[in-house]
Amino acid sequence: MIEIAVVGIGNRAGKYLSCLSGRSDVRIKYLVEPDPLRLQRAGNLYAVPEENRFSTPYDFVTGASSVDGVIICSPDRSHYQIAVRCLERGWNVLLEKPAAVSYDECEDIVRIASERQLIAGVCLEMRYHTFYRRIKEIVDSGALGKIVSIAHTEFIGRDRMCHTFVRGLWSRAKESSPIFLAKCSHDADFVMWLTGGTAGRIDSMGSLTEYTLENAPSDAAERCVYCPLEAECAFSAVDLYRRRGDWTSGFDVPDGGTLEDTIETELIAGRYGRCVYKCDNDVYDRQSVSFVTSGGVAVNMYLDGVTDREGRYTEIEFTGGRLVADGFILRYGAAPDAETVEDFSALALEPLHGGADKALLDDWIDSIRDHRPMESSLREALEGHRICIEAH
Repeated sequence: MIEIAVVGIGNRAGKYLSCLSGRSDVRIKYLVEPDPLRLQRAGNLYAVPEENRFSTPYDFVTGASSVDGVIICSPDRSHYQIAVRCLERGWNVLLEKPAAVSYDECEDIVRIASERQLIAGVCLEMRYHTFYRRIKEIVDSGALGKIVSIAHTEFIGRDRMCHTFVRGLWSRAKESSPIFLAKCSHDADFVMWLTGGTAGRIDSMGSLTEYTLENAPSDAAERCVYCPLEAECAFSAVDLYRRRGDWTSGFDVPDGGTLEDTIETELIAGRYGRCVYKCDNDVYDRQSVSFVTSGGVAVNMYLDGVTDREGRYTEIEFTGGRLVADGFILRYGAAPDAETVEDFSALALEPLHGGADKALLDDWIDSIRDHRPMESSLREALEGHRICIEAH
């Protein structure tokens, strides 16, 4: 039986716990979460006894007996210290991305894990997703020749951008992490997974241009619920949370309360009810990052948090053809009139990132059991993290 602890019971941890709970060879032994309501609910759901529930990582690391692996889903800037303490106790770790907020910290985690022959993995689901694995398969086949250039765009989407990076917990870089590291560590890892090698000089241009006080309409209120412009505003929190009910799964409903009441409280007094032009956000809403790999591949990555488009778009030019990945539609071939089209759109409707979350967790658990490296180890992901960190 593989015994697991989870630190930080937020949205992502909830997904990972659901994956683990389906395995008969895994026991969720410890939970760590400062919010007592979240801790109680997760503890009850996964039958974790009271004495195995901790409110701080320090209490957990010093008070727990033994465990095979620890999933770290706490705030970004806490990852490093928690990971080091767990590794020093002889526990394998799996870190939510980004693994850490500095390259030195990432290298240190890799070093300690290597010295103790432990696994330090990162939650980089693109490596496990059927669609992106298919792209990797085409690249590795050599059918289109060698890669010449990659242009890759991450469209955050207006709702996600406003919820997470303007009103939400990732809105200030010093309190969480820079947006390119927080959002595009997946994407940089994907690019380097395809090309191999290392990145040369990293050129980056970013700005915060849309979600600023200067752009606020003259009649805009501090909160959407009181704003005379709310009904026509594309960024309305009232529309996002109350009317559409989107992005509300992370709202903690108190015992005896309702989600509707919680939404109203948030709109009136919480961080998620604020006008997007009048928040304290400082992360970029667009950024372009360019470099040439050691193998001569020219790469341009772009983050878009302004338009309403959501998803990823990738163009890869080869010496003998071209590949375009638009959402989950794949087109590739030696010439436009002879291209192959593959449609993976159905995966967008499947939970847990089209099954990639489960595949990642399975790889980590099996790696612990079989004493082998996992595919998305931090050692493998170091270059992608370096690109994102140096891009800030």
